[in-house]
Amino acid sequence: MTRPPRPAPDAVLSVEALHVDRLGQPVVRGVNLAVNAGEVTVLLGANGMGKSTLLDGISGVVPSAGGRVLLGGADITRLSRRRRVALGMAYVQQGRTVFPNLTVEENFLVAAQRPQRAFDLFPELRSRATVKAASLSGGEQQMVVLGRAVLQQPRVLLIDELSLGLAPAIVNRMLAAVADMLAEGIGVLLVEQFADRALAFGHHAAVLARGAVVLQGRADEVRSQPEQLQAAYLGETESTPDGPNGATNGQASSENKEDA
Repeated sequence: MTRPPRPAPDAVLSVEALHVDRLGQPVVRGVNLAVNAGEVTVLLGANGMGKSTLLDGISGVVPSAGGRVLLGGADITRLSRRRRVALGMAYVQQGRTVFPNLTVEENFLVAAQRPQRAFDLFPELRSRATVKAASLSGGEQQMVVLGRAVLQQPRVLLIDELSLGLAPAIVNRMLAAVADMLAEGIGVLLVEQFADRALAFGHHAAVLARGAVVLQGRADEVRSQPEQLQAAYLGETESTPDGPNGATNGQASSENKEDA
């Protein structure tokens, strides 16, 4: 699936020189990136390079050790995860974190009193509204998680491994739902295991190696440089010193919980 048309850039999330530690050890080192309203920034990299830890630091699941996170230009670096959610940040973590003993509708009601928007996004769940989430397929559970996130009315949505364990047809369905979110002006930071598919869908891309951004730029530019992309995955390029939006010298400067 190709990406939807790109609206005028408007940064809703900015990450500036962010450092995140795990168990006292540095994992994310000085990351700069941005997510524009109505656009997808794709975060790529081999397993264990810090992608999930970066999302955890941005969302407040773990505290940052340095740098800043800005939401709509406001510094939220020291705010709790709950406050970040209230200000418009939603986070879909790995593992399809449904409430297994609640029905589909009850899962949605946890996020909002009126779940209609989630059923509009995934109408195939209407017939499953009274089914417990534990009984759903993996794809249906991912729909529930995404639908619940949308009910939080986010300005920016962080998604960790959208396609993990899903068939290609189901992944395409998820990307179509994300495209609907973009049309509403939601910015998306997407960690994805399938680089080619993600780069075809995204607007911007960043590649992490050993916790640092080593390649960053427009997604189509990154996709057109397979050798440079492969080198970035292997950690054979130096981290880029540019800011949240830029590439270096006019070129594209573009986890699993095992990342910790």
